[in-house]
Amino acid sequence: MMNCKENSVVRRSAGRRGWVGVIEDFVFSTVLDIWDFSKKDKNKLIGENRIRLTDVRKSDIEPKEDGRLGISRTQRQWLQVEKFQTGDLSVWLDKANMQRKIDSWTFPLHFIDFETSMVAIPFTKGRRPYEGIAFQFSHHTVQHDGTIAHVGQYLNVTPAYSQLRVCT
Repeated sequence: MMNCKENSVVRRSAGRRGWVGVIEDFVFSTVLDIWDFSKKDKNKLIGENRIRLTDVRKSDIEPKEDGRLGISRTQRQWLQVEKFQTGDLSVWLDKANMQRKIDSWTFPLHFIDFETSMVAIPFTKGRRPYEGIAFQFSHHTVQHDGTIAHVGQYLNVTPAYSQLRVCT
């Protein structure tokens, strides 16, 4: 089922070039694919029959800095469009800010992985359908030198309901 914004694009595309145009528009990336692009800006471009990412101009996004670390929302949007338009498939990574963040980490790092189940028919009285039940966890640490250690684990093997209690 199509949502409202997709239907709007379909109607405009169909009116412009017929149904073949609609199919062509959706084979390619559209303005609907631009990350965090405002509804107002999408509608403006769609209203101008500029539906494909190849139709987007830098002036439509007006990328500018926002004074915070990393790239701004509009810089990120233009980066997406520009990479699409130029066929650039390389990964973009803000290496300097990523390194700055990594340098601020306090070691060891702790990773806790919970395994849960959400069954339709509860195992015991007093529980709800699809209630999350944690039944296992594992705990690992990573040292500054990259060493990984398995610190602990828990696996509930009791047949009756027993919610995992880590903070008690």
